[in-house]
Amino acid sequence: MTDITANVVVSMPSQLFTMARSFKAVANGKIYIGKIDTDPVNPENQIQVYVENEDGSHVPVSQPIIINAAGYPVYNGQIAKFVTVQGHSMAVYDAYGSQQFYFPNVLKYDPDQLENRLSGHDGAKFIGYGESNVYDTLRKTPQYYGAKVDGVNDDTDALQAAINTLDVNIPPGTYLFSTLAIPDGCVINGSGYTQTTLKQISGTNSTAVIANANNFEITNLGIDCNYFTSAWNAATGVLGNTSGNGLEVQGFGFTIDILLNNVPGIGAWFKDPGAENSASRIALYDISIVGRDFGQEGIIIQGPNDGILRKAWIGRAGILPRPLAESSVATSTVYPGSEVDGIVIDGANIEIGDVHTYAAWSGTAFRTRNTVRLTEGGRVIAESSRAQINISANTYGSAFFDIRSLSLLHPNWTGDIPYYTLPNASFDGATIAASAGFSCRITCKRTITQPARVVGSTAVVVTNDAQVEMNFSNSTAPAGDAEAGRLYSGIGLYSSSSVGGMLKVSGKNCNGELVYLDGAGQTVTFNARSCTVAIRRSSKQNSMRGNNITGSVYRCDTGFVSEGTPASENISISMELLSGQTPFYGDPPDLNRSQNWNISASINNIGYSTIQRLSETLDISTPGSKDISIPHKFLYKPDFRQIQLTIDDRATPTTSTVIAWVKDVTNTDVVVGYRVDTGDSNNERANLRVNVMIQ
Repeated sequence: MTDITANVVVSMPSQLFTMARSFKAVANGKIYIGKIDTDPVNPENQIQVYVENEDGSHVPVSQPIIINAAGYPVYNGQIAKFVTVQGHSMAVYDAYGSQQFYFPNVLKYDPDQLENRLSGHDGAKFIGYGESNVYDTLRKTPQYYGAKVDGVNDDTDALQAAINTLDVNIPPGTYLFSTLAIPDGCVINGSGYTQTTLKQISGTNSTAVIANANNFEITNLGIDCNYFTSAWNAATGVLGNTSGNGLEVQGFGFTIDILLNNVPGIGAWFKDPGAENSASRIALYDISIVGRDFGQEGIIIQGPNDGILRKAWIGRAGILPRPLAESSVATSTVYPGSEVDGIVIDGANIEIGDVHTYAAWSGTAFRTRNTVRLTEGGRVIAESSRAQINISANTYGSAFFDIRSLSLLHPNWTGDIPYYTLPNASFDGATIAASAGFSCRITCKRTITQPARVVGSTAVVVTNDAQVEMNFSNSTAPAGDAEAGRLYSGIGLYSSSSVGGMLKVSGKNCNGELVYLDGAGQTVTFNARSCTVAIRRSSKQNSMRGNNITGSVYRCDTGFVSEGTPASENISISMELLSGQTPFYGDPPDLNRSQNWNISASINNIGYSTIQRLSETLDISTPGSKDISIPHKFLYKPDFRQIQLTIDDRATPTTSTVIAWVKDVTNTDVVVGYRVDTGDSNNERANLRVNVMIQ
């Protein structure tokens, strides 16, 4: 007996062999079995055929196989089951030697051979997977090239080999590596931000991923550059790498969506690749990066020219290990001598999506440099940094900023406040230096949970003629803070622009001036509620043109503070105040200048204003010089030249002649002097009224 693997029955589908043109048995015919696509009648082409016994054993038989009178194949006169071990050709002849059938390939695939092929070294080629096969899919993984993925062995070579195939799928796991290079057109896809982790080997001290390439994608994975091997705020920080950036890109048309953490240098640096000069150099890019703990900037975008910052959640940029972080601040390597910022847009046009940057203790959370166009597609949340927003003079477009927790230092800071250690060491919330081509909305919430901060910083500073809209709110400092139990102090919006601009401010509980105008030519609309000072206008150079101010004040300690007398201005303010609150303080308008004030205030339902109409009855019953004090509710002590007097008589005029003049003006009264030449005691005639107009 021969032991074989039987796969194929040698038979017609019904195991009954019939004639080709009639339903009759191929009586006494013959069957020949041979190699695929050959003539099986030729003995050289024939393959071994077996009879399968009832016990499953097999007996080799010779050819041809005989067909009995009933049309069934027989062996030694008995109907039998004939099998082979492979696909084959088959020819059927009748008793007269005429061919009835020829099948070049009875079975397209050899079942036993298929099993052998599947178990062979290239068996994965025969299993489909999507639009490809398992073999090609496995070739796109680092594991195919020998990656151990054990967090111990160096997987750099395996990762790079997979990347060089240009289509890489990285399964879950932690892959140790040193440096990787991304070629043109490469697509790298992980299994999730936290499922696939590329971790740089300690001591590498060089850039982790370099992409001097176009039209590539890196998505759905995490990169850890091993900066801190201890907790970032450990009393004595332990570092794995002390230098090296996380990702450097210089190219066009890329998409990045990654988790990027723990980088000793810049997190992601997108360098200017130059001009677009071919179809393969399309500038559009799409960036999504989430990460924290960077020794330098979190993200720098210097090019290409057009793209979208779809998502950027960047925290703790410019962070130094303790104890160094307690007395020193990081300085930038890309911008020598400057502070380290969270996100920098430098000379690029970019649409802003979902951006959140925090804890840039050395510098500013979000900054633009040089000529930048921002497009408001989402908002920038900036918080818990030394400064939150800084917009360059050549920035244009539009943006929405949400700033919180101003003027923070490292939570363990013990050194001096570094006002002068860096050239631009601002602690203000947002600085807007852009011109009229830029507009922004800003929401500002002073809410701080750590004591390491600078007291009294300004929420928003405007230095040019951009259009700025701000909504300000405040909160009470917690126990342990320098201002514990009080509202955080500081100006809401300060503007030094002397070239105009449009400002719209709404704020509540500002412990300082909600609006401080230290420039000229601005159009300002404001609404102040429960602030220390609603608005301060300073014109230190009296020759300067003034501002156009419209506002409302509700229960602020001081409504309007005036410093100086500009050449011209228009001010219209209405106030509702409580007892003890002051509607106006400072310099009143100069009557020789075009200062038009229309200010009104209600203090416990008593009205005060800069336009007053008063009236009082004069006693002319007897001749002589007399005076009368008429109370006024002017916001300040008026100038004599602001007062006009008129005298109203009755229908029956008096026979007496009366002359009236302003004798004195105090903070509360206008004293009118008058002289009666002859008395008139007739009550029908002697009832004159003096009218006082102050404006």
